[in-house]
Amino acid sequence: TYANSGTYTVILTITDASGCSSNYAATIVIQGSSAGSVISGNVYNGNIPCPSCTVYLITYDSISGGILTAIDTAQTSQGYYSFNNVIAGSYLIKASSNSTGSGAGSYLPTYYALSTPLFPNGVLLWSNASNVSPNSGSMSFDIHMVQGSFAGGPGFIGGFVSQGANKTAGPGDGVENVLILLFDDQDNPITYAFTDQAGYFKFEDIALGEYKVHTEVTGLTTNSISINLDANNQSVNNVDVIVNSTGINGSVGVKETKLSSVNLYPNPITDVLTINIQNQLASYRVLDLIGKELSKGMLNNYINSINLSNLNKGLYFIEISINQNTSVHQIIKN
Repeated sequence: TYANSGTYTVILTITDASGCSSNYAATIVIQGSSAGSVISGNVYNGNIPCPSCTVYLITYDSISGGILTAIDTAQTSQGYYSFNNVIAGSYLIKASSNSTGSGAGSYLPTYYALSTPLFPNGVLLWSNASNVSPNSGSMSFDIHMVQGSFAGGPGFIGGFVSQGANKTAGPGDGVENVLILLFDDQDNPITYAFTDQAGYFKFEDIALGEYKVHTEVTGLTTNSISINLDANNQSVNNVDVIVNSTGINGSVGVKETKLSSVNLYPNPITDVLTINIQNQLASYRVLDLIGKELSKGMLNNYINSINLSNLNKGLYFIEISINQNTSVHQIIKN
């Protein structure tokens, strides 16, 4: 029970019998006796009201270190949304289509922004969004969704989003439901994807060309990753994105090149990886996603067991050198 209205952070801590603990924080808004403001508006796909969109009301949470947090959501009805009893403060408003499709003609998740020649519609990045500050009565803010210019082709971009060392969850753990935006080299929006439960994302059947992969987490600065797809390099599946408390960094890591004489199992692994080499001596190196060597050793000419229990959960590569040939395999540690 709260004596005063306002925005609060609630932290739940769970501790098991072995002493391991985990925290989860949520932002809640306690309304006072007097009614707050009404924030409402319409969401458009082009000139058509969005038939099924989720709208997020996002506030700045100074208690948790300046993190921008969605404190409420609303579903559109014939394009219209409304938030009632909104207390005075500074907010961002964001709309996202409930459609699972993200290919040709898709509309990307979009923040509200004041209409200007530079931003005639909404904006895709939180850093370009306009703050709204209700104080009383009713205020209206329309959001015009930004449309991607998707062109099909043989290209593929995939990657993995993981927790940084200073995040609450374990370093290297995949992060679910992170928005990944795909731009061309001129910053024109193409399409978008969300990471799956394990932290992976992919853009399939895209045209060859130069792209920028941008990880959009409200409140965090991001360095976009430049990728070039051409006839000789139609697929990049090793984009590595690390989310820290203060920012997001990404790079293109090690690329898989497999030899038929090398067999690895199981994958994903728990503790021990088995490597089968056919009648040859070899050496191996375990690498992280940006190519840093974590361990190395020698392999005999048949079956080898490599103990990887010291690795954190996440995505890694193992490089196996046989004479002058190299086989690189992606492995997942559970």
